[in-house]
Amino acid sequence: MPAPVLAGLRPAIARNVGIDSVVIQGRIAYHGGVLQAAGGGAATVTVYDGSSTSDQFRDVFAAAASDVVSRWYERGVEFVRGIYVDLGPNVSNFVIFFSMVEEGEGV
Repeated sequence: MPAPVLAGLRPAIARNVGIDSVVIQGRIAYHGGVLQAAGGGAATVTVYDGSSTSDQFRDVFAAAASDVVSRWYERGVEFVRGIYVDLGPNVSNFVIFFSMVEEGEGV
């Protein structure tokens, strides 16, 4: 994922995502997520910097049936417009992690 990594550590917020949606708007530090696939087949989740699937693609999670896949970016990756999550088929649960970025905080 070619993007600036934010300097310094900050507490991450965990948010459960149950439908395709804007998770948060504005500049944030994206830390990753955890995908749990249902037993019916493979699952995918796509993460965008913005408010829809037409915005910048930033990350994708893919898990085999009944599997769990996780990803963690310790210092966070800068998202400028916010987070939009697109849940594919067979997603049992998806949790995304992000943190707030203070106005004027450098990357």
